[in-house]
Amino acid sequence: MTAMTPRERVMCALNGLEPDTVPIFDFIYSRTLYKEVLGRIPESYNAEDVMRCSERIGYDLAVIPFGGFGGLSLDNQDNGSSYTDEWG
Repeated sequence: MTAMTPRERVMCALNGLEPDTVPIFDFIYSRTLYKEVLGRIPESYNAEDVMRCSERIGYDLAVIPFGGFGGLSLDNQDNGSSYTDEWG
């Protein structure tokens, strides 16, 4: 059997079939990882850099959630109504 493309591998798995290998993906949010893989840290979380980073790592799939990352920390200065993520 010839190696599947990332798209074929993901679609095969989503359709309940057996791909040549398990599709690999991750939610890329680490500023350190961006620096290591892209050579820079993006100014803000964006789909273009997620795709570039995923492709260079060799992932089969990139996870890009609507609205960006949901991991937030509470800003105490605003009576608890404001949150800040790692990107500011």
